[in-house]
Amino acid sequence: MSRREALRAGVRATTPVVLGVVPFGLVAGAAAIGAGLSILQAAALSVVVFAGASQLAIIELLGRDAALVVVVGTALVINARMFMYSASLAPHFLEEDSRWRARWRTC
Repeated sequence: MSRREALRAGVRATTPVVLGVVPFGLVAGAAAIGAGLSILQAAALSVVVFAGASQLAIIELLGRDAALVVVVGTALVINARMFMYSASLAPHFLEEDSRWRARWRTC
């Protein structure tokens, strides 16, 4: 497969995800700026926090000058559901080889 074909295949494969990510990014960015965050802070938040619900909660709390412990605690509570998802799915992946599991841990 040539580089051009690989690029086209990649674009086709990621288009459905991009259709959801771009609008969320616009909403989160607008909310961050509206809450008083700088463009750099808004971008850093998107790089550091991978959960949309947490991003919006953090933006709201920072806009209201909440204490840092409240902001971090809220984000941790919102993301605690991921631990339950992981615990319920883990038994289904025990048969897979370690390379496969390592790849999915980083996604």
